[in-house]
Amino acid sequence: MKISMSKDIKYKFIVMVVAFIISLVFLVLSIINLSSFIIEKTADYQQVEATINKYEEVENASFSYYNLYYEYVAADGTTYTGLWTDRIANFDYVQSKIGSTIIIYVDNNLQKQRMDLDIRNDLLYVFPPLMLGFLAIFVEALLTVLKAFKNKGQKSAIIEERVDKANN
Repeated sequence: MKISMSKDIKYKFIVMVVAFIISLVFLVLSIINLSSFIIEKTADYQQVEATINKYEEVENASFSYYNLYYEYVAADGTTYTGLWTDRIANFDYVQSKIGSTIIIYVDNNLQKQRMDLDIRNDLLYVFPPLMLGFLAIFVEALLTVLKAFKNKGQKSAIIEERVDKANN
């Protein structure tokens, strides 16, 4: 018995597949994001002093500005570098900051660094609801497709039964 799909059912089937794939993507993103957040939250950050050691001039067609960078060398020789602040217009200010120290936070075991201990992850409030929303669309489309196939099968059985009765 061959079951053909109507246009509406084909559309629902496509919606179901796409919604399932998108919900899987959001599930993976949620897991990655959550694991990264847990690592950040459980890290043993120690407060250290880093030195502002260089600047970079960024030139555009109509203006230029400076970025300041820091460096910290841990006792084990690991070097931590990063951008301290950017888009500074005053070159005298930039020069005055070279050699000064700033506070950063370092976890030598994980070799991670941060400028502050404000560890937030707003994406944890975005990915799971999106995943659940697309999962709901998937389930609704799946139920519609299954119901259509079930009804199609029942209609075919009724037609076959009528044909059998007519032939007898």
